[in-house]
Amino acid sequence: MNEFLESLARAFARNRDTLPRFTAAVALLVTLALGWEGARLFRRRRARLTLAREVARQHGLSKSDLLLAERLARSASTELVGFLTRLEVFERTTADALVRREEGGESLNRRIRRLRSLLGFDPPPSHMPLLSTRELALGTAIEVGSQVGITAEIDEGSFSVSLREPIVLSKGAEVSLALVHGREARYALRCAVLSTGATEHGWILVLAHDEAPERIQMREYVRIPMKGPILLRKVVSGLASSVETRAAYGALLDVSGGGARLTSGLLLPVGQELKVSFAVAESHFAELRAVVLSCSPTEQGAYQAQLEFRGLREGERARLVSALARFESSQNSDRVT
Repeated sequence: MNEFLESLARAFARNRDTLPRFTAAVALLVTLALGWEGARLFRRRRARLTLAREVARQHGLSKSDLLLAERLARSASTELVGFLTRLEVFERTTADALVRREEGGESLNRRIRRLRSLLGFDPPPSHMPLLSTRELALGTAIEVGSQVGITAEIDEGSFSVSLREPIVLSKGAEVSLALVHGREARYALRCAVLSTGATEHGWILVLAHDEAPERIQMREYVRIPMKGPILLRKVVSGLASSVETRAAYGALLDVSGGGARLTSGLLLPVGQELKVSFAVAESHFAELRAVVLSCSPTEQGAYQAQLEFRGLREGERARLVSALARFESSQNSDRVT
């Protein structure tokens, strides 16, 4: 028994002698692993930062613009490259900054609006969901009660709607609005009133932004990108009859069973009635009645307008939808081959 106890004591003594060396070895391995992981994360962050700065350079951001972008992204714990390239990240991050008011309100509004423009988010593509009313384009039709107005001014802090008739609303009241966003969907808005007042041409309503517009209706018809001429004839409605003025041509951008988008040299007032004629492949459509939903200037000096067909007979609408489906199918077949 004594011999057994002595051998056990000797074994523990040997283990005690080797324990410091074993502990040191483990500590060294842990240190090396942590160092390797730290170096990997550093290289990854550096690569992402290099990519972000290259994106900033390609979009023409100044040093001041990039510093602002870095600060906004850091404050919201957002990756800089995501802020510069993804609209939803940009909107979430800038909305947080505007609420916090990290610097003078007007200054921050202008600087974020500049970033939005440089990064190509002003306005976003018409097929993308509306994430904030800060994305609205000038000349967008807005339903305010029984009236239809148009957006007249937009910045990061507010937007204004031009109306023909006065509307009585107290400052701070919440007003319900509605709009059709591009070719994507219909939205309901809830915005606080900042001010109202008379103008030379009617009434102006200044509103705070809605950072979470409610999507209430998908488009009934899919818009198909299309090029080709479209004949536009204005219709002036009178008490006894409707008079058609001289026709003009525009260029189609897309068409659906519910409307069309086009460019032309004409500034078409929102609400203007038109008769339009165009062709989809071999199918011709003459004098379809339409109304202007929006019209805004382009960088090329022309105007881009969005039309909605009105009073279209079901047979004619079905013929249009069918022609568009055939056209899209032929385009897809050409791309495949």
